[in-house]
Formats: sequence, structure tokens, C-alpha cells
Amino acid sequence: MLGVTAQGGELVPLMNMFDGPSQQIIANTRVEQTNGDDISAFEDGGWAFTRVGSISEITLKSAAEDAGLTWEELERIPLGSGSETQAVLESDRADILSTSPNNAAKAVSSGEAYLVTNPQDDESSPIAKQLNSVLAASPDFVTQYPEFTQDVVTAVVGELSELAAATSPDEVLEGMPAEFVAANADNWDLLWEYSHTGFTRATGGFSQEEIDQTVAGAQLVAVVDSSYAPPAELFDNSRIVAAYEEIGADAPAGLS
Repeated sequence: MLGVTAQGGELVPLMNMFDGPSQQIIANTRVEQTNGDDISAFEDGGWAFTRVGSISEITLKSAAEDAGLTWEELERIPLGSGSETQAVLESDRADILSTSPNNAAKAVSSGEAYLVTNPQDDESSPIAKQLNSVLAASPDFVTQYPEFTQDVVTAVVGELSELAAATSPDEVLEGMPAEFVAANADNWDLLWEYSHTGFTRATGGFSQEEIDQTVAGAQLVAVVDSSYAPPAELFDNSRIVAAYEEIGADAPAGLS
């Protein structure tokens, strides 16, 4: 979204649905005994991520640089899609990958990969609280359908509130559509372990810390240039505050 607005495109961010990178760094089990969780030990291996400029690349590049490696000197493998995670592991093309909780859970459950680190749970990371899944619309849509736009935001804020109050993975899974349950039941406990903090931390709104980390991540992989700053009015919390009022709950501090 920042790339679009930085180039003069028009989008209206309505709310944020997930807080954090939503990425796990996993590695091929064939190197587990030699490399373990030492990211610097992967220097001569293949580093896979979904797409150039994606949160997957941001996460893996950040981890590599934190380990003292130079990203541009590594063997980087953009996959095009996270669905290629299993194939790139089975073919031994990649040694270390950054991928989504869903793909990571499937790969670890299959025995082809092991978890190196979970950036989603690392609150010391410079992208720990970045805006991950921003619901946006065109200005024309928001102007033409203001009540419907608010109804959508209110509905999703209500769902986030329910997820934050959930006490177990089973409780969450029971509320999912049958198609989702069928596709994810086998890996659900691991999938929820990897991803739940993104839902429980998300308020629906845009804090300054989240905005700053999102911009920093986009700058890291040149989605926007180093001087870019979003317009002050771009991230408006008024719809999220209204949503909390509509569901009869107090808006989190910092959103009003």
C-alpha cells in the first residue's frame, strides 16, 4: 500500500487486521544438525522468500543483517509465491526461508523443515509491530458507500475482539468456515502458535509505532525511498474508534 501511495496512487486505509510480520524463518532439516538456529551459519546457502519487496524479503533481509551478513552477497531465491515453500525444500534448492504461518506450519509438520526463529513473536524486532494486513478502499468507494464502509470496519473489529478473547486454538477453529477447517485442521495448533499474536495485538487501528515500523520495513527493501513519509492524514483512526463504540467496547488507548 505504501508503494502505491508513494507513487501518487490513491488508497484509503480503513483498518489494520494483523499486527507484525506474519512470518516464520524456517530451514531445511538436512542442515539442522550443522546450522541449528545460528542464522549466520547459512551464509553460503540458499535464502528463499516469496517476492522482491515483500514482507517475506523484509523479514529475511532483516534477520540476515542482524546476524552480520550482507544481504546483497547472499544467494537470494524469490519464489513468486509462498505456495512454493514445500517444493523448494523438497528439492533442496533452499536452506533457509521466510514464509507465512500457514506454509511454515505445513513444512515443519511434514518434517521437511524446522523452525529457526519466529519473528512474529519477537517484540524486539524493528518490524515486530508493523501493519501487516491493511484493509483499504478507493476514495471513490469510501465516498459513495460511507455507511457500508463503516459496517465492514465494525464487523472486522468485532471479529478481532473475539479472537483476542479466545482462550484456546480449538475455540478459534470452531468459529471458522468448514472449508478453512478442512484445509488447516491437521496443522492448526502449530499454525495458531505461529500467528496468534498478530491477531491478539491488532486493535484494528494505526498507532504511530506501527506506522513508523511499516515505513522502515518498506524502506529496507526499497519499496519506498529513504526520504518517504506518509501524509499525516493517510492513517485515520476515526472509523476504528466508531467501530468500538458500535460494538459497545472501549477503544484502545492511542487511537482517538
